[in-house]
Amino acid sequence: MDIETRFWSKVAKSERCWTWTGYIGPHGYGTFRDGRGKAVAAHRFALALALGQPLLGLALHKCDRRDCVRPDHLYEGSHDDNARDRRERGRMPRGSRHPHAVTDEKTACEIARRWKQGERQTALAKELRLSKSLVNQIVRGGCWSHVTGIREPVRDFAARLTEAQVRVVLRRLHAGATQISLAKKFSVCRSTINHIALGTTWKHLHRDPLAAVPRKG
Repeated sequence: MDIETRFWSKVAKSERCWTWTGYIGPHGYGTFRDGRGKAVAAHRFALALALGQPLLGLALHKCDRRDCVRPDHLYEGSHDDNARDRRERGRMPRGSRHPHAVTDEKTACEIARRWKQGERQTALAKELRLSKSLVNQIVRGGCWSHVTGIREPVRDFAARLTEAQVRVVLRRLHAGATQISLAKKFSVCRSTINHIALGTTWKHLHRDPLAAVPRKG
């Protein structure tokens, strides 16, 4: 039995998630032994099979089920992506419940209010005995945004590429080029190309594959 057949024989497919029926580790993720006998995360192995190449980043779930190995429920992302997903889905302790919190909701709101009224970050940090970097994070929306309402601008993972370049990327992906080769060619990280391929960025081109091909005339 080849390795792919052996892998999928341990999967129960349904209309929604594809559940791993093999060994489940203590954190809820499936575990599979690859061709070298090495234990790997089942969902990571499934995504690598679907992409046709090893992953450079993390294998993350869209469905939030750790035992799911359905490829279209997975995507390759970074540690920042993982942390953002955990925050958005309520799986990460926030505010004063966080074990490393050095202030509280009331103080964070006070900082945001007084900063909006024109007070300097340095003065606020000194008065409240907090680091300047923490005060800066609060007023930028990098933390405590769930109580201050300040939102940090969302990063565009493909911001370093122009639309014309993204059209070329999509055209070459459709022709069979690998994400690794395109990342090297355009001097961007693999996750940037993966986000384009999945439609996380440049959605207007992703929804219309023909838009990736420049039209003559």
